[in-house]
Amino acid sequence: SYAYGADIATASQELEAIYTILRKSRYAGTLLDLALSENIRIEANKNVFSAEYSKDAQIISYNPSLNTVDTIKVLVMALRQFWQAKSGALIHPLSFYPDHAIFVYRAQNADVAASLLRVGWELYLSGYEDLWTDLESTSLKDMAHSFAREAALDFRTLNNGKAIYAAFETWFLSDRSRICDNQLVQRLLAGNYKGPTIENEDMSIMVLTQFT
Repeated sequence: SYAYGADIATASQELEAIYTILRKSRYAGTLLDLALSENIRIEANKNVFSAEYSKDAQIISYNPSLNTVDTIKVLVMALRQFWQAKSGALIHPLSFYPDHAIFVYRAQNADVAASLLRVGWELYLSGYEDLWTDLESTSLKDMAHSFAREAALDFRTLNNGKAIYAAFETWFLSDRSRICDNQLVQRLLAGNYKGPTIENEDMSIMVLTQFT
């Protein structure tokens, strides 16, 4: 159920505090302000496990029981998914020819993870260290080390893409590709995708080229 009454006021205050932290990162602040300018609603929903972005409803829902760091993490990931949707990069993988769907799904997931690291690093530089400390102790620690190695060498790598690329490359060199592939296969086997499909391989290649 959604938050009601006093819960709404509390959730609203907590969300504003999260916004204040997010805006300490220029990148996260840009994603947040873009979403709000596009009238994306961000609201608490106890039925959501962590957070999710609904492209159809134009809502980002998050579980209000999460702690501050986890709320920041899931909101950044959902905000990046919104950005993917707005930029045309959140095309459903199963819309593509099977071989191309695998790459699309991997790229979407790697992009979200790398974006989270950038936010964590920018917040760390601004004095909010909790998110980066958390990322270094989670399954993303290998990506965090790759990102930090590049970012620490030259602060300009935050803007020239080298740090993001290092994290992105680490994602693809890890076991995450196999995990993503398995998830995609399960979705394919479930047979519950009802959206548009690209059955022609040449057309799939053309769209994939535009995607990348």
